[in-house]
Amino acid sequence: MTHRFISASAAVLVAGLLIASPAGAVDIFSADFEPPAYSLGPIAGQNGWSNVGTVESSTALGTQALAVTLPPGDGPFHEAMQPLPNIPVLGQVVTVSADLRYGEAESVATSIPLFGDSGLIGQVYYDNGFFLGNTDEGTPVLSSADDAWHHIVWTLNFSALSMSASVDGTSLGSLPINNNIAPTQLNSFYFYVQGAASTSQTGYLDNVDITMTPEPSAIALILLTSGGMLVGRRR
Repeated sequence: MTHRFISASAAVLVAGLLIASPAGAVDIFSADFEPPAYSLGPIAGQNGWSNVGTVESSTALGTQALAVTLPPGDGPFHEAMQPLPNIPVLGQVVTVSADLRYGEAESVATSIPLFGDSGLIGQVYYDNGFFLGNTDEGTPVLSSADDAWHHIVWTLNFSALSMSASVDGTSLGSLPINNNIAPTQLNSFYFYVQGAASTSQTGYLDNVDITMTPEPSAIALILLTSGGMLVGRRR
């Protein structure tokens, strides 16, 4: 998998690309943290990432992955951040897939939040189990094995302002997208490790893929609007 994201200037073409694409999906961002796109060492400055974290490789990981470590007594959190180029999301369905691994069980919490022009949109969170959350509520916690890779699929429907997620194929349920002010754009993706443990706590992230597909009713609206514009021009 290669690292890629659509540029801000290309964002205005998203609607046309979505309609023209047979699969109907546009890749917003992806990263597998493998060479040559990524090298071992601090993540800051590599392909747009900032803040803290390192690209690491070990027998346990089985691959290169992004590691974020929270030293003992150094809270409340450390995070790595990937900016997204103000992706318009009105009428779109955004899917985030990623592999997440957390280390020792002691007080470790990890999360992958998305932020937009209205602030936090939502997050998939681990704290003694996985759950889907917004600023007001969370789904029931799904128990999961410590110190093991888990595959997350998180779907956000910006037409219905709802989101759902699964971990290793098991549903976490669904919640509203944070919509005190309905988001119109994505602007960043984070990987957090947080807590107050007596020993260092590390979380690992790998195989991130963020895609966008138009919600069916949004495609119909775009086509109807385009058709109306053509009729108007012919007159």
